[in-house]
Amino acid sequence: MTTVHETLARGETAAGAVGVATALLDAYRPGAHRFFASPTRTLLAEGTHTRVAHDERPLTDRVREALGTAAAQGAADPVVIGAIPFDRTAPAALVVPAALYRAPALAADPLIALPAPPPEPVAWTLRPVPEPERYA
Repeated sequence: MTTVHETLARGETAAGAVGVATALLDAYRPGAHRFFASPTRTLLAEGTHTRVAHDERPLTDRVREALGTAAAQGAADPVVIGAIPFDRTAPAALVVPAALYRAPALAADPLIALPAPPPEPVAWTLRPVPEPERYA
């Protein structure tokens, strides 16, 4: 089975351009897309090519089957994206997307990673309520 990091390491072309990761985040629409950002990559998935089955087989077998089906149907370098619930009886929401857009990490994108100015010093005044003498 190929990991997400191995898959993403291959074939990135314009993905390194300035603003691409920020553009993927901006393009995300709930219900229409699946968005994933890690410390090393940003993904925007659109549509569904193949769903990962929910049955009694081990998840790795079901993912392998979905990737194989997608590849056999012509999907180039298929990837599974989605969510796995903590409750083992609940179905995982995993798919091979119809389209997958890739970019470097959001934190590495100059459009989102601009340094913030240091905060201005603030003078604080504290007044205990009630007064400390009343606690005793």
